[in-house]
Amino acid sequence: MLGKLIKHEFKATGRFFLPMYVFIIILTPIFSLSIRMLNDSDSVDTYSVGSAMSTLLGFGGISGFVIMMMGIFMATFILIVLRFYRTTATSEAYLTFTLPVNAWEIVFSKTLCGFIWEICTGILAGAAILCMTFISGLWSVQEFLKSMSDFLSNFQTFFGLDPSDILSLVLILLAALLGVLASLGKIFLSISLGQLFNNHRILISIGFYLAVYVALRFVGSMTSLPLLMIESDSMDTSNYYLNILYSITAVQNLIIAVVCFIITTIILKKHLNVR
Repeated sequence: MLGKLIKHEFKATGRFFLPMYVFIIILTPIFSLSIRMLNDSDSVDTYSVGSAMSTLLGFGGISGFVIMMMGIFMATFILIVLRFYRTTATSEAYLTFTLPVNAWEIVFSKTLCGFIWEICTGILAGAAILCMTFISGLWSVQEFLKSMSDFLSNFQTFFGLDPSDILSLVLILLAALLGVLASLGKIFLSISLGQLFNNHRILISIGFYLAVYVALRFVGSMTSLPLLMIESDSMDTSNYYLNILYSITAVQNLIIAVVCFIITTIILKKHLNVR
């Protein structure tokens, strides 16, 4: 039944995300070609109408692309939040909780679905930015490959890591992915706490989210503080302490995600307050 629930969740959210992704794929080359006109305007008479139009379209393309990139992340966040809120705290929750599934399966399916959409959005945004730089002429493929080569050569300078330190790279990626899960967990927990009240649920949920965020940031800082106070020369000789820091961050995010998941499940199971 869990598999069917996950499939239904992806189907219900996919009708919003997939058109949005198609929209981004279509608009990216359009904005990129507009930005390219800024480069092309250099070869046109500065005071000509063609140059003015190219400049106008170029700046329009830049503005449109920036707004689009900001919009895709905001839309992803809003869609995930609205989906959880509508299906667990409004009249739609009657249908959600009449399904022959456990509360944890409902929370798990929504968390998994939100996590995958967040990752897909990040990948699409990165690909869109890369395509924009190529199409607009801001960066050629050859320049990109050379920059990547220089970046890897100076990786240790940038991050204090050697490219061969696979463990550090894995820990960084793991901490980032678990960070996404922890973020979703905090949002779902805040919404679940907010639905315990009869009025002003959205405002109360926002208040709970800010409180949870500040509290967890404080606890996380206190946990990592002793390691951050270690002499920097110790880190110069080894990635040992950096790996410990990345591990602590990953464990913190995992604990936050699990605790938020458990509390959210308990609230939805024993203290559901649908209106």
